[in-house]
Amino acid sequence: MTQLLSESVGQERFEAVVTGMLAILAMLLAATGIFGVTVFLVTERTREMAVRLALGANVARVVRVVVLDDVRWIASACLAGPFLTQAFVQAGTALRAAAYATE
Repeated sequence: MTQLLSESVGQERFEAVVTGMLAILAMLLAATGIFGVTVFLVTERTREMAVRLALGANVARVVRVVVLDDVRWIASACLAGPFLTQAFVQAGTALRAAAYATE
């Protein structure tokens, strides 16, 4: 009975494991991208941060400015992402339908 149950859910279990591994990979790639963008933005604003610190700004305030800038970029990406995804899915579906119509 146990072997029959194991065989019956084997394919679903495999698909779930592969999907989970791909999700983890996607999250790692996203985290790497966010890190890269953060490094780029901080590098671009190094002189601005130096001037702020030289004029007496608190380090916590400068860090807060950088973090808020990152949060704005991430929030805009999270808001635009679903709409862009939907647009690309619809465009791909239309292209696929057009390709099948010409056959």
